Amino acid sequence: MWPVITLSEIYGEATVSEILAEVDRALLRTFRLEEDPFGDNVAERLDDLLKTRDEHGKPVFLLMRYQSYLKKFLNELHVALPRITLFILTGNELPDMKDFESTPTRLLEPLLEQGVEEEAQKDFDYAISVIRP
Repeated sequence: MWPVITLSEIYGEATVSEILAEVDRALLRTFRLEEDPFGDNVAERLDDLLKTRDEHGKPVFLLMRYQSYLKKFLNELHVALPRITLFILTGNELPDMKDFESTPTRLLEPLLEQGVEEEAQKDFDYAISVIRP
């Protein structure tokens, strides 16, 4: 299974540093890494783990809801998180893709018809309730 990291998306003025700090905390929690007072720095261990996963074709996905401020920070996020695939969820309204031309961001296609996501979410919720009551 591929880890999917979601964020709170509640940030102050230092948006990029706050996003990156939240990503780090979420990754450490997801991979159950804790600081070892007698071992390597946990940040180095996380970086080594992400590198190894990348080499073995095991991606890590970061889900973020589209917010207008994100377009300002996408390049910085891509540089800071080179081994993580960012998924920007836009909902029913697509942002102007011209805003993303200078980033490695691309639109996933084919686009879904309106309402398809809601029905898929209902199916997923039901399936999970049956598998893990």
